[in-house]
Amino acid sequence: MGCCGRRVFLLWIVEVIRAVILANAQWSVTMPGHITALTGSCVIIPCQFTCPWNYQPKEVVWYQYVSYGYPLVYSKNKPGGVIEKFRYKTELVGNATEKNCSLKIKDVHSTQNQEKIYVWIDPDMISYRDYKFYDTTVTLNVKDVVAPPEMSVTGEQTEGKTIKVYCTAVHTCPSSPPSLSFGDQQGSIQVSHTKEEMGQWRVTAEISWKAHDEDHGKMVSCTITHPGNRNATMRVALIVTSSPSNVSVTQHPGRPLEGQPVNLSCLSQSYPPAKSYRWYRVQRGHMVQQEGESQNLYLAKVSRDTGYYSCSARNDFGEASSKIRLINIEY
Repeated sequence: MGCCGRRVFLLWIVEVIRAVILANAQWSVTMPGHITALTGSCVIIPCQFTCPWNYQPKEVVWYQYVSYGYPLVYSKNKPGGVIEKFRYKTELVGNATEKNCSLKIKDVHSTQNQEKIYVWIDPDMISYRDYKFYDTTVTLNVKDVVAPPEMSVTGEQTEGKTIKVYCTAVHTCPSSPPSLSFGDQQGSIQVSHTKEEMGQWRVTAEISWKAHDEDHGKMVSCTITHPGNRNATMRVALIVTSSPSNVSVTQHPGRPLEGQPVNLSCLSQSYPPAKSYRWYRVQRGHMVQQEGESQNLYLAKVSRDTGYYSCSARNDFGEASSKIRLINIEY
C-alpha cells in the first residue's frame, strides 16, 4: 500500500471512529419550550446540553427556526451575520466547555414575538446526522403590558404590633431586575432575589412598621418598575385593630333649658367599633356609674346641679374614657 493509500486508509479509520463515537453519544438539549419577556427589558433563555464524554465542545450558535436556511440569531464569530431583529442584541451567558448554552437577548422588541429559535453546538463539526438540534426550540412570548406585582400582609395587624407588607413579582432579566417601591409608606425595607425554574427570577420587597390606629383602612401601594421606566402598581388595604381612642361626649340639645330632657352620646374611634359603654356621673367629687351599657344616655330632666358626665368605650382590645363634660344649661 503506497503512502497516499495509507493516508486515505487512516483518514477513513478516523471517520469511522468519529462516527461510532457520535452514534453512541447521548446528545441532548434542555431549555423551556416557551419563555415570556417584556418589551424593552431583557430575557435570559436557560439552556444546557450534553455531549459524548470524550467530545470537547467549543462553539455555541443560535438560529432562527424557519422552513429553509439557517438565519443567525447569535454567533460570536459572525456577529455581523446575525439577522437584523437580533443583531447586537444577543450574547452568550453560558460557556460551551461547561455545557451551558444560555442566551441573553437585550432590549426585547415586539418584532421578536412568537419567534422560534434553537441552539447548535459546533455547527461546523456536528451535522444534523449526528443530532437534530432544531428539534428542540424555544418560542419567545413578548408582551407589552406590565403585570402588576402581588401583595400580601402578614403579622398581627393590631395597634402597636409590627405590620409586614410583601410585594413580589416574577421577571426574566436578572442582570437588570425590576425595582419595587412602596410610595410614601415609611418603614424598614428589605429586598431579595431568588432564581426560579424555566428562566424566571423573583424579586420580593418587604416593608415593616409599627401599626397605629390611623393605619386602619389605609391603602398601601407597591409599584414595579422595569427597565425603560415601564411600571405597574398594586394596592392593598390594611385592617388594623385597636382599642377605642378619641372618646368624647355629645349632647342634644346643645344648651338645654333647665327642666328639659337631654340625650348624651358616647363617640369613639376604633376597629372593631366599641361594643359596650359605661356612663359616669360626677357630682361633689364622686363618680357614680349609671345603669346600662348603651352608647346613648337619656336624662329626663336636667337642673343646675346635674353635674358632669363622662363615658368609656370598650371593645375586645381595650377601653378608654372621655374627658368629663359639663352639661350647659340655659337659665
